[in-house]
Amino acid sequence: MTQTKSSIAQAYSAFNQRNIDGALALMSDSVSEGGRVVGEDEIRTYWSRQWKEFDPHVNQSRCSTKGRQDSCTGPSTREKPWWRGAFR
Repeated sequence: MTQTKSSIAQAYSAFNQRNIDGALALMSDSVSEGGRVVGEDEIRTYWSRQWKEFDPHVNQSRCSTKGRQDSCTGPSTREKPWWRGAFR
């Protein structure tokens, strides 16, 4: 769990700094955003377009271990967390 929390904190920091390469370097090649945007190229395009329209920031609030999978959610997450199974 500690490694998961650390990886998520690093990815959030990179995202908030608009460092796409830094965030994607922590993630698997099959990372997805809500299941609609899949893979590094699509994520890069999606985030770049998103950041032109508004200034989102993410914060890690709660982490838990369920079975063999760790997950963490932000304060306003309504969908499955995008990072489930996303880290290398």
